[in-house]
Amino acid sequence: MGGKFHTALIAASASASLGTVKTLLDAGADVSLSDKNGLTALDHASKRGATEIVQVLLAYGAESTPASKRLACRFGHRDALTLLKDRGAPLDSIHDQEDILALDAAMRYSHFG
Repeated sequence: MGGKFHTALIAASASASLGTVKTLLDAGADVSLSDKNGLTALDHASKRGATEIVQVLLAYGAESTPASKRLACRFGHRDALTLLKDRGAPLDSIHDQEDILALDAAMRYSHFG
């Protein structure tokens, strides 16, 4: 699969299609692949706030990256962030492209304040 999302799993995660995500994972889809912007299926699900998909991807071995947490913070998805918080880098070390701490960005955009 080409185009914007690179893989069917990334496309399904970005569109919050839980059934498709489960089917693809059961068929052996690779959770570690990224799109042309370096975002994984978990990053897209985190950005979307698709908590069930985040949970499934983590169960299938997806790695919680700083990008996953930053996107959940930036877009105000507290439940997704809760699922991600115990995996990977601590929240107080995650910066976005403007060198803003993820939690500061969430406060700036009034998601958690």
